[in-house]
Amino acid sequence: MNVSLQNIDKVSALLTVKLEKADYQEKVDKSLKTFRQKAQIPGFRKGMVPMSLVKKMYGKSVLAEEVNKVLSETVYKYIQDNKVNILGEPLPNEDKQKEIDFDTMEEFEFLFDIALAPEFKAEADAKDVVDYYEIEVTDEMVDNQVKAYTQRNGKYDKADAYEDNDMLKGLLAELDENGNTKEGGIQVEGAVMMPSYMKNDEQKAIFAGAKVNDVLVFNPHTAWDGNAAELASLLKIEKEAATEMKSNFSYQIEEITRFVPGDLNQEIFDQVFGKDTVKSEEEFRAKV
Repeated sequence: MNVSLQNIDKVSALLTVKLEKADYQEKVDKSLKTFRQKAQIPGFRKGMVPMSLVKKMYGKSVLAEEVNKVLSETVYKYIQDNKVNILGEPLPNEDKQKEIDFDTMEEFEFLFDIALAPEFKAEADAKDVVDYYEIEVTDEMVDNQVKAYTQRNGKYDKADAYEDNDMLKGLLAELDENGNTKEGGIQVEGAVMMPSYMKNDEQKAIFAGAKVNDVLVFNPHTAWDGNAAELASLLKIEKEAATEMKSNFSYQIEEITRFVPGDLNQEIFDQVFGKDTVKSEEEFRAKV
């Protein structure tokens, strides 16, 4: 194994990793043995498949996987050990990288483009003037921050009737022109929705006060204003098909889930400021 770094300029470099057979072969052999133990191929007992057949079936994919693992570990170990101050992630070089053929090659060379963090010095003296700001903290700011802390420790409880921001789970079924379940139409079991995120207020209102086992009829295309991504995710279809899907759907509610913020207690006090630093809501708010 050989790793080298060539500086292109002050903010970019080329990282080259050369792997030899000895660098990865042991891992490949171990992985193939594991495949052999688990492989279930007609005509052979489990664990008794000839290694030659295992290599023929899985050899290339195992080799590629293990080489990529070794490569990833090598790149990040080199960066860490040599304290290379990089921006972002190493990216495969598109110009100089030679084609990799796992069928014929035993030695591999990989090239990565690396963005280097530029070096700079910030100097100040007594003549420099820096603005100093005194922040006026309002009660609303404190309330919002406390709410954020309690929500981190919140939980989801089952509810009997829908309220705004609740999450629903149920059976979604496409309807025909007569309002009956369409034969061969779209059906999604366990479809999850949050009506509060619907764009259309009339469609959103259909779910107000709905209870478990209620069957509601709505139009997803209207509800989400034809948003292809939202419709594709809900109906489990491609985006191209979602834009044309304008049917009504029935939705049988199976479960209503409601988020309940956590209590403002000693557990949260300790999580935010350390154990026993504050011991009351008044002290907590003052600290916030």
